[in-house]
Amino acid sequence: MDDKRRISELRKHLQKKLKAKEIASKYNAKYPISAEQKYRELVQEVMEAVKEGAPDTLDAIKQLIDRSESGMREENLSERQAKKKRRRQRINSLSSDLENLEAIFLSMEISVTAYANGVNVTDRVQQLSENIKDLNNTEWERSVKKTLGTAPPQKSYYDQIHAEAIADWAKDNVKWLSDMPDDTITELKGIAYSGYIDGKTSDEIEDELNQGLESALKRNKALVINRVSNINTEITKQKHLDAGIHEYIWWTRLDERVRKSHQRLHGRKFSWDAPPETDGGRHCHPGEDYGCRCTALPHFDLR
Repeated sequence: MDDKRRISELRKHLQKKLKAKEIASKYNAKYPISAEQKYRELVQEVMEAVKEGAPDTLDAIKQLIDRSESGMREENLSERQAKKKRRRQRINSLSSDLENLEAIFLSMEISVTAYANGVNVTDRVQQLSENIKDLNNTEWERSVKKTLGTAPPQKSYYDQIHAEAIADWAKDNVKWLSDMPDDTITELKGIAYSGYIDGKTSDEIEDELNQGLESALKRNKALVINRVSNINTEITKQKHLDAGIHEYIWWTRLDERVRKSHQRLHGRKFSWDAPPETDGGRHCHPGEDYGCRCTALPHFDLR
């Protein structure tokens, strides 16, 4: 019996057994929170390389910039006057000071690269992808068994279906993590150069650099939600469409972090062909919106 006929016979059998032509999932699939937590830990570890090199870098920058303030503390200048004078002095020594700043950040890049190379990003990302895929398979099996009373195909079947999506996800995330230290240093460079040209004090620049580093860490950790939920949604969609499921029930995490626009979608049925509007005119499936931890529960059509 070919697959098309087998599926048709299975649908007829389930219609008779369940006395229904369509039925919503009786199981609420879990979001891969464990994988998200492990990914955040990996981001923290990668960013630790930058944090380790930050104190020496900040000291070197502070010493360099302090030279432009030498003698000004005794001149009884207003803050505005002092800032203008610092600008003039820095313009006069612009070429050499910018070269020195570049050398300071180059030294940081070298030490950070040496540290970051010790973090096995490729293997860790591969393990994360396996964790997400395994949980998705388990949750799908539970949905099918609890709702239809039958078992879905074996894990090896879905490994083939998801192979390309998982490989692309792993490649993209290895690159993102590998680029993270250099991208952060580039941000810090911009803060230091801007503060230098603007005539800010060394203390002001130091504060802004520390804030920039902390913001980069928080932002990267926040982006982990998108990276985990996006692949979870993608392989969920692949399973649904492979099983002939074209509609799903939007399901939130039912906690205080769920935004209002997603609360109004909770429990409603949507099509994989037409994602609903979420925020600001965006149209997304569960898990595709920024910071979204929602999931798509299968709506089985047995016709």
